[in-house]
Amino acid sequence: MRAFRQTVTCSLTVAMLLALLPSVAAAAAGTEASVPVVVTDERGEPLAGARVIASPAWSSEKASRAHGGRRKSRTIATDRTGRGVVNVRLTRDERESVRDNNGWLNLTLVVLDSAGHPASIVATTRYLGRDADQLRQARREDNQGEIRMKRPRAFAAQGTAVTAAYVSCTYYWEDYSYPLAYTQIGELHRHRDTTTAKFTYGETADSNIEVGASWNSEASWSISGAFHVGNSLGNSVAANATSDNYHWALRSQFRYGKSRLYKDCLGGPNHVWTGSSEIGVMEWTGGGMTLANTLTQPTRNSAYSQNYGKGTEFHRTTKTLTKWAASVSISGATLGAQSGASTEVRIDYVFGSRYVTHYLYGNDGLPSVSSRVFQLTP
Repeated sequence: MRAFRQTVTCSLTVAMLLALLPSVAAAAAGTEASVPVVVTDERGEPLAGARVIASPAWSSEKASRAHGGRRKSRTIATDRTGRGVVNVRLTRDERESVRDNNGWLNLTLVVLDSAGHPASIVATTRYLGRDADQLRQARREDNQGEIRMKRPRAFAAQGTAVTAAYVSCTYYWEDYSYPLAYTQIGELHRHRDTTTAKFTYGETADSNIEVGASWNSEASWSISGAFHVGNSLGNSVAANATSDNYHWALRSQFRYGKSRLYKDCLGGPNHVWTGSSEIGVMEWTGGGMTLANTLTQPTRNSAYSQNYGKGTEFHRTTKTLTKWAASVSISGATLGAQSGASTEVRIDYVFGSRYVTHYLYGNDGLPSVSSRVFQLTP
């Protein structure tokens, strides 16, 4: 099993005492993923004894409901250098959830301040499979390398003492709502004399969708990272352009999980909401492709352009497509999404015989590798 390394830097405003928390354990047999973390204060100084909580996310409503929505947490404390490694050994049900998500494990990391309040939250994803196409995508993920986080919220100083209640409380995420939302996952452009211009999604989903986090009882949201959605269905959805000057953003339906971070403390109280919440993608529902909005096709750049003659074809199933900054809005959280061009996300063109020249061009490279693909028949 491949180990993935990542450094998460989280900012806190208070010191923590290592002696009151468990030391970082060595990697256990059967560990499916290891996530190194480093915790610093606002000056960049390492914090020993910082408590880090890691929680795998369920990849379907069915899996979540089977466990009352609760996600199992793993907890470590950083060493004297502010570092630690979260070694995730999945339960049987968590392993099945990852398998149903095409081998992708989604995780939420939380760092607590000295009073036991969430001080920093990061969502991340790890690919645990062996498919070469998916491995290439994992290597291109922004959050597979080091993640540096600034303090995501300003909060009042809670004092420097690490209380007994802080040490004895157990923290866990609990899903409480499963909203459906159409999410932008691609685009399609067609000019003229084009027999086929088609964007296909599925039968397996293949997108990264940002995760929203809130520290203030859901009054506002910020982006904490991204989850990967990769569940399989018995169908694919597609948009097939049949008219000239066709320039559309494309959407399909996904199910999201809304979670709240709770704590149970030794001797009570129990099931206390910390005020922190999360919105993250769970699964693609296979909802039919819909048109989101019209797009502007930029002027053709000859350096990123290729000509296709009469009756020729173009098919693309490699590299990652563009990230849409405002792909979906849920409960006030605006999330971005990015699809990986793969065997599950295809772009196909077949050109007619009325014109000798049919251009395909990209915005940041040739159409075979660019993050966007446009079509022009002069």
